[in-house]
Amino acid sequence: MPPKSLKKLVLRRDLALVADVIRAIDDTLCVQDSEGQNIIGQDNALAVPGSIQKSPIVVENQVIIGWVMGGTKAETAAKLLSQMACRELEKRTLTQELLNKYKEITLLFRLSEQIVETIDIEQVAQLLLGEARQILPSEGGMLMILREATSTLEKIAAFEPEENSQPRDNLLNGSAPQAVQLGEGLIGTITASGRGEIVSQVPTDQRNIGTCTLQCDDLICVPLKLKDRIIGVIALYRTQPQPYRSEDLKLLTTLSAYAASVISVLTHERQLKESRQNELILQLSNQVRTSLDLSETIQTAVNKIQLALQCDRCFFIWHHPALDTSLPISLTTERPQSEHFEIVSESKGPSLLPMTGTYELEEVGQDVVEQLYRQEVVQIDDASQMHPSPLRLFLQSYRCEALLAFPMMTRAGQVGLLCCSTSQPRSWENEEIKLLQAVTNHLVIAVDQAGLYEQSRLDAQLAKDKAKELAQALDYLKNMQLQLVHTEKMSSLGRMVAGIAHEINNPVTFIHGNLNHLNKGVADVLELIESYESAYPNPSKEILEVAEDIDLPFLQDDLPKLLSSINTGTERIQKIVLSLRNFAQLDQADIKRVDIHDGLESTLLLLQHRFQPEKRGAAIALIKRYGQLPEVECYAKQMNQVFISLLSNALDALEHSHIKTPTITLTTEHRAPYIYIHVGDNGPGIPQKIQPQLFDPFFTTKDVGEGSGLGLAVSYQIIVEQHRGELSLSSSPGQGTTFTVKIPTVLKATSSSSLSAQTVSSTLPPLNH
Repeated sequence: MPPKSLKKLVLRRDLALVADVIRAIDDTLCVQDSEGQNIIGQDNALAVPGSIQKSPIVVENQVIIGWVMGGTKAETAAKLLSQMACRELEKRTLTQELLNKYKEITLLFRLSEQIVETIDIEQVAQLLLGEARQILPSEGGMLMILREATSTLEKIAAFEPEENSQPRDNLLNGSAPQAVQLGEGLIGTITASGRGEIVSQVPTDQRNIGTCTLQCDDLICVPLKLKDRIIGVIALYRTQPQPYRSEDLKLLTTLSAYAASVISVLTHERQLKESRQNELILQLSNQVRTSLDLSETIQTAVNKIQLALQCDRCFFIWHHPALDTSLPISLTTERPQSEHFEIVSESKGPSLLPMTGTYELEEVGQDVVEQLYRQEVVQIDDASQMHPSPLRLFLQSYRCEALLAFPMMTRAGQVGLLCCSTSQPRSWENEEIKLLQAVTNHLVIAVDQAGLYEQSRLDAQLAKDKAKELAQALDYLKNMQLQLVHTEKMSSLGRMVAGIAHEINNPVTFIHGNLNHLNKGVADVLELIESYESAYPNPSKEILEVAEDIDLPFLQDDLPKLLSSINTGTERIQKIVLSLRNFAQLDQADIKRVDIHDGLESTLLLLQHRFQPEKRGAAIALIKRYGQLPEVECYAKQMNQVFISLLSNALDALEHSHIKTPTITLTTEHRAPYIYIHVGDNGPGIPQKIQPQLFDPFFTTKDVGEGSGLGLAVSYQIIVEQHRGELSLSSSPGQGTTFTVKIPTVLKATSSSSLSAQTVSSTLPPLNH
């Protein structure tokens, strides 16, 4: 912007010279600044009426910085002063631009000198932030890198207000934020815009919200951009009111462009280095997995590390305590009995002497042993700066001026060192230490693997011996399983017989109780007939008395009822026997088309006694919801076995519950090409955690001696394997349980279809479903 002071701009060089020029034009002229104060000449001439002219002195954008007062020459003088003002303003602007450019060049040169000495991104970021702090005095600041995977700005360098500053730590709960989401908060929003910005009165800015609220007074924030790609942000802030200027924004923008370029290069170098290191780790992992040769694995490691770290020498050392007998002979050469070190592998430059061999403890020093067993990293950046010691002499004798050694200890107690060295002093970086640690961890695995290999060979023979015993045990277990399946079948048959006996006993008792009445009634009728035959057609008094005694009208009415009751009982006996025969299906072991409802009814008849109230105090209700089912091809006998198993489980669940109205619901439906049989109860339900085990052999929730745990397992085998169907359950605690049987209406022939149903039913179900 043009200056407001005419005297500072135009008359700074020689006021007398400018005054002489004005007088030469017209000695009556008077020059005033924009505020009306005289700079050149007097205003005496202005008193002459009609002779006054007032011409403005202007610079760019028509800004008036003064006036020329006087006669007709006033306009000429004003134009001359305007030209002089414009020339002076141009010189001043050019000078300021040159000064700013000089500051930028000086800043970048100073940064370049410092950055050359390091390739660590965090250190470079701290240097950049330090320079920004010097050229733009601020109480706090931060440099953040964008993690593209999470769209998060992560802080890698920062400085904060001093302890005695007021107010202290006004940024996000006392410190600069560790991370900011791109597009959120003040810093995240400015970064996402891609343009630098100066923000005054930060607390009142509407973007300053959320978890990253800033509480400073003034902020200057510039994104780090590489072409159009945002890679981070640099921000400075002041805790006291002192706004940043546009010149500050321009300078910080120049710094941010340089920072983006440097950080991008360093990031690429780091990624390339990490890629090489990861490749090394991967190669070593493959070596450990595919080779049992420990010497080969160690040699591969030292070769790869020398290339990865670009060091002059890499070698591996074993430490052998006195009288050490723990190491296999294959790991070392013949060794003395005293405590010593052994370098077993190395990779080196061609000009260096080899180091492989055995070294006495005195040659290396006791300090190394102590560090080794404390598992401490040995890091020497410059051997010449060490105190005189055996280790210093040992290293310098082999031109090792810098050393990085990482210890390792195997499960067997073996201790070793993986070492890198250079012929010149070197500052080892954290990434190099991490790489050496990762390689050492793989070597530990390799050593343990080599030791375990020999042990595995010994265990192999033992395993073969045990295999025969296991085979015999397996055969025995299979036989026992078959016996348990048979026992389960016998148990089911026993329950059926008990039910049949119970059902037959009632009608037999009923018939026996009525036979006496029947016999007496028949005798009375015969006696009456005899009386009628002797006294007919006119009954005698005796016949009338007998007829009255035996209540002939009652007999005539009751005798048919008695005979009908006897007939009902005998019919029931016939149905029971027939149901037993249908259930057993002794003459129907092969596949046959049957009515599933007949099998269900036969099973219900056999289990009818369990629906009656006993100790529980309430009868179990039965609800049938039968659909229209076609005849089904199946093993009828085996299907009946499934029905009695599912119904028995439902009855067991209800008998041990305290439900007021225990109910079993039988539902059948046809959805071609399958039929579905649902057996549900309103019992206590089955806990979710044991439901996956219900179909496993030998798993039971009943008390010892009450169940073998094979009922559902055998049912699963019958439905899934024999009938190519499904057996599933749905249960929730307190909501009851429903088992669903799904079988096809037509059983397709299989390679095992020639086997009898009895043979198939003897096989065990799978252990896992």
